[in-house]
Amino acid sequence: MFIGALRLISRLLPGTFPHHRHWKAVDTHPAYWRLAPTVDHLAPQARGGDGGDDNPVTTSMARNAAKPALGLADLGWSPRPAGRLAAWDGLAGRVSGFCPGAPGFGRPAAVARLHGG
Repeated sequence: MFIGALRLISRLLPGTFPHHRHWKAVDTHPAYWRLAPTVDHLAPQARGGDGGDDNPVTTSMARNAAKPALGLADLGWSPRPAGRLAAWDGLAGRVSGFCPGAPGFGRPAAVARLHGG
């Protein structure tokens, strides 16, 4: 899921769906760990995996944390086929449609700095 969609839910329901800016586990809703995408190595670098283009995969923070130095076979997991990026928006369309006119939902400072604003 697009991280912006999760952040929007946290802004709308801060007591029910909290988020900590440094992802402190006790202060961040578990959905962030299960749904927010991150990049991991298919073959862990600790076990000889490389940084080549065939090794990175998208996963959740929860799965990434569960396999620090273990391979997928060690955990009984297998990779899913790659999807089509054009067919996935992770609710980004809903977020961008909701935020522009909503007070308090401007660009985060870090994003503004990246774009020179």
